[in-house]
Amino acid sequence: MLKNYGDFISEDEFNSFIPKQIKEYESTYPYTESYDGDLSTLIEEQPIQLANGNIYHGHWNNQNYKMEGPGELFLRKDSVYVKGFWKDGKLYRGRLHLPDCIYEGDIDDCLFDGQGKIIYQDGSSYEGDFVQGRKEGNGKYIWKDGSNYWGEFKDDDI
Repeated sequence: MLKNYGDFISEDEFNSFIPKQIKEYESTYPYTESYDGDLSTLIEEQPIQLANGNIYHGHWNNQNYKMEGPGELFLRKDSVYVKGFWKDGKLYRGRLHLPDCIYEGDIDDCLFDGQGKIIYQDGSSYEGDFVQGRKEGNGKYIWKDGSNYWGEFKDDDI
């Protein structure tokens, strides 16, 4: 059934797509979250190149054939690498290597939503609450020079 999603590729081929700097970051700072669901109801497959060109390697629900449980996704067009957890085909928690930052935390409908942390390319960071992709609620922002703000954020601003 999974063959309908795309073409299987080897693990070596999957790994060849992941940029070197992402591999180095992941080996230095491994993503240590653990899946809290039941893996016995899932199947793990070799990497599959989806029809849209993205590549997924991980677990699938063997009833509805949607991504579920721990997995990795590489969005080839945007060079975005995701390591995290899926439910009913949607990412809900993980680490995202984006072009301008690394995000780790809760995700809803492809947006940062809940608790999370962003590390920007310039070395500044934010850790705290997110609502629909924006800093919203309590959090701490640390600028690259070490100065910081700890408090309320509203609509992505202090």
